[in-house]
Amino acid sequence: MERKITFIRLISLLALALMITPGSYAQVYQHDFGTTNITAHPYNVAPAILNPDLSSSSWTNSTGSWTSFAGSAGQAIALNNSSGNPTITLTFNVAAGKTLDVTSFSFWRQRSNSGAQNWTMTINGINVGSGTVAQGGGVNTGNITVANPVNGITGTVTVVITLSGASGSGTFRLDDF
Repeated sequence: MERKITFIRLISLLALALMITPGSYAQVYQHDFGTTNITAHPYNVAPAILNPDLSSSSWTNSTGSWTSFAGSAGQAIALNNSSGNPTITLTFNVAAGKTLDVTSFSFWRQRSNSGAQNWTMTINGINVGSGTVAQGGGVNTGNITVANPVNGITGTVTVVITLSGASGSGTFRLDDF
């Protein structure tokens, strides 16, 4: 009997849930980025929670570097300049013989005065949600139900967050995914 992984949440810089048996759910991915300054690009430090059926967590962005700023608690991955339409990408792999269904996600975000005001998220090219970015104090709005079903994902999972609406070269921070 094939076990099915269910993507429940992208929490605190991406928390996900796994359907480990039909009808039961457990968190499978959570990244809070710790307390050490973040400078490496790509950022390949293992998340606090990574289900054994997932592997190779890697964060990149379209600017080619990370800036380390305070997050919800500790550090966040951040873009020093969020003007234009920069992207933040998370990739990881689903084990052979497993599938992933994405149902909801959550993450903390914050911008500076002139930073990106909006975000959209896709998973393997499917639009799963969009929203705004708080200025000053960061916000985590809790679980966000996906806008479109993402079912039966195998192999590499690619999560892309696209930013927009910056009024200058301000910052964007992401944590608790």
